[in-house]
Amino acid sequence: MSVRSEEPSPSVGASWLAIMLMCASVFVLPGTSEAIPAYARQFHASCTMCHSPVPPRLNNFGVVFKRMGYRLPDIDDQGKLILKDKPSRSVFEDFSLVGDFRGESARDEASAFKLDEIMALGGGAINKHLSYQTEFSYAGGQVMLETLEGHLIAGRPEVNVTARFGVLVPEIWTKCNTQRLSVFTPLLHSTTVSAGGFGGSTLHDAQRGVEVGLNFNQVSDVGARRSTFLSVGVYDGLTQNQDGVQFDQRGFKNVVAQAVHLWGENQSVAALWYHGNAEYGAGPFQDTTDRLTLMGNYRLKSGTDMLAGVGFGRDTTNEPEVDRISSRGWFAEVNQAIGEKTAAFIRYDRFEPDRAIADVRVDGPTIGVTHHLLDNLLLNAEYHGLKAGSDLRGRDLVARIILAY
Repeated sequence: MSVRSEEPSPSVGASWLAIMLMCASVFVLPGTSEAIPAYARQFHASCTMCHSPVPPRLNNFGVVFKRMGYRLPDIDDQGKLILKDKPSRSVFEDFSLVGDFRGESARDEASAFKLDEIMALGGGAINKHLSYQTEFSYAGGQVMLETLEGHLIAGRPEVNVTARFGVLVPEIWTKCNTQRLSVFTPLLHSTTVSAGGFGGSTLHDAQRGVEVGLNFNQVSDVGARRSTFLSVGVYDGLTQNQDGVQFDQRGFKNVVAQAVHLWGENQSVAALWYHGNAEYGAGPFQDTTDRLTLMGNYRLKSGTDMLAGVGFGRDTTNEPEVDRISSRGWFAEVNQAIGEKTAAFIRYDRFEPDRAIADVRVDGPTIGVTHHLLDNLLLNAEYHGLKAGSDLRGRDLVARIILAY
C-alpha cells in the first residue's frame, strides 16, 4: 500500500544562504501573491477587503465575491443586498501575473533560489448572468492550463442558483486548499489512497465537470453577513498510468456533494461527500471510492484563527487480494495575525491510508510565517516535517518571494 502526496520536490544545488536570508527578511522587513491584484485595482480597494489575515487566504467577503461570479456584494440606499459587476473595460484588465521565486531544502539536499513558476490568472463578469475564471502556469519549460471555468448565476442576490462548468477544482471550501497560507497542502486534501495498483485521486486536482449550486446570502441591519452554499457536481476524474497500466476514471463517474456555511468575517463550517469509480483491464478491475470530510474554522478577536478537518474513506474493489480499504485523516491548524501584514501558522497532519495495516500512518507538523510586505509582494518561509511509518522524519524547508501584478 502506498501513499502519494503532491509536495514540491527539491532539485540538487545547494543554496542555504538564500533560504537563511529569506527567513530573516520575513521578520526584518516591515508587512499578493496568489491573490489577483487586478480586482483591487478595478474596485479601488485594498487587498484586505477580500483577504485576511494575509493573501492568499480569503475572508468570507472574498469567498462570496468569488462564489457570485466575481460580483461585489454591497448594500443599496434601501439597505438591500446588491451585486456589483467588475468595471473592467477589456478582458486584459481582468488578469494578473504572479511570479513564484523559491528555494527549497530537503534532508541532505537543497536547491538554488530560483523562479519556480509563473502564473497568469484572472476572471470576471461578462454580463449579468455569465462570468469566467481561468489560470495558466509556466513551470519546467511547460505551459499548463490549471483551470478554465465558466459560471452562470440566476436569481436575486439573496437567493440564487449557480452553475460552474469546465476544468475546475471541485472543492469549494478553500481555506486549506487553494487559499491555504502554506505551500504544502494538508494530507486530508492532497494524499491519495492506493487500491491495488490504482493510485487514487484527490479533490486538490482540477477536473473536467459541472456543478450546480444553491446560494443564500444575508446581510443584517448591523452589517453582519451570512452565506450558505449547497452544491452537487459531476466530474470525469483523472486518467493515470502506473506501471504501464492505464486506469480510467473518465466518463463522468465521480460525484461531489457539498455544503458550506459562512458567518461573520471569517468563520465557516463545511461538509463534503465524494463518490467515485475507476476501472481498467479486460476483467475489469474496479474500485469504488467514498469519502466524507468535515471542515471548519473559527477566528477569535485576538486574530487567532483555528482551522480543523477530519475525513473518513472507504475503497471497495472486486479484487479479493484488495477487497475493502478503510482510511481516515485529520488536520488541525492555528493561524496568528501579527499586526496587519504578518501571519504565523502551525498545522499538524495525520493520515492513515489503510487502517488494517500497521505502521503506514503519515503525520507531521508544518510551521511557517507569511508576510505581506507590499500590495504586490508576499514573503513566505516554512518548515514541513512528515514521517511515514517507521521511516526517518522528513525535513523540508521552503522560502518564497511572490510577486504579483
